[in-house]
Amino acid sequence: MQAPFYSTPLIRHLDRRTLPEATESDETLWLIEFYTPWCKQSLAVRAHVALAATALAKHGVSVGAVRCSADKDSMHFCREQQVPETPSFRAVARDFVVDFEPSLPQPLLPELLVNFSLRAQDAFRQQRFLRARAKTLLPLDVGAARGEAFVKGVQLVVFGTDDCPVCEEARGMASYLGPPLLHVYAANCSRLAGTDAAGTERRNASNDGPDGEGDDNASAGDLCILEGVRWAPEVKLYPSGSGLGRGLSLLGRPFASTDQMGAALEAAKTTAQALMAVYASDLANQKEDAPEMNFEVDDEQAGGENEAARSCEADLELPRIMDAGTSTAALPHRACADAGVS
Repeated sequence: MQAPFYSTPLIRHLDRRTLPEATESDETLWLIEFYTPWCKQSLAVRAHVALAATALAKHGVSVGAVRCSADKDSMHFCREQQVPETPSFRAVARDFVVDFEPSLPQPLLPELLVNFSLRAQDAFRQQRFLRARAKTLLPLDVGAARGEAFVKGVQLVVFGTDDCPVCEEARGMASYLGPPLLHVYAANCSRLAGTDAAGTERRNASNDGPDGEGDDNASAGDLCILEGVRWAPEVKLYPSGSGLGRGLSLLGRPFASTDQMGAALEAAKTTAQALMAVYASDLANQKEDAPEMNFEVDDEQAGGENEAARSCEADLELPRIMDAGTSTAALPHRACADAGVS
């Protein structure tokens, strides 16, 4: 029987069957190394990965190792995982993947892996917290959007689709812009404007607009088509007294990551505050002026989230994963360019 590559119990050896099982957790982040046992670079970093695992265990980050060997199943699995070379490192949890890409000097590898993993853990916790916040938004359909309550106030609508990776996080961010400044709604798109029933972009979609004219599905009452929403997530601000067809896009282009969404939603806050001043007469009956925007949430609003999640509330912008590629000294060139083939 072949001896395991790592002898420490802090590093779990994973394979095609056990890797998905381990990383499907909503609570635990994994640092995964893809290695080739005879690759000299994998051998060179083995002790440093063990040191990193010892440090990460204190922070609740699990460490796993996946063997990329010449045997058919192992080689194919690593290729399916899009492993470009060995050793490679990746932070993984359910619906969360961040690759660790740079070549590194050996002495700094444990520290850099720990820093990378802890930043990834912060981003993972914020993702989960924002997804929980997203569930607090009011649902919006065509009927509600045409109602008096929607038209007479200042409203923010986050449009999303089921296959949009960052829509839930965008909705979670937007939830902080809620009352008394405005109301925040979530609208789910069955399909986007300018697409056919299968979601494929149509050639003649120039007539698709906020009123849905030119779209053969407008009569079905799909709010996203009626509003001319062409990407997700999309965030639109509806001034008091407006309604369908008069929303102001706060993004202007599609975004693929939540750190970009943070800046866009800061613009939403500023714009909404300006609208509040314009429509101050609408708030004359309130006993006190509406408070300034505040991103802090009390325990009751947070729904009993744990301390780690509450630490994320003050900053809408997700932390960027460290760019450790600024080091000048580097390991020898990775010879195992294609995982499992060397």
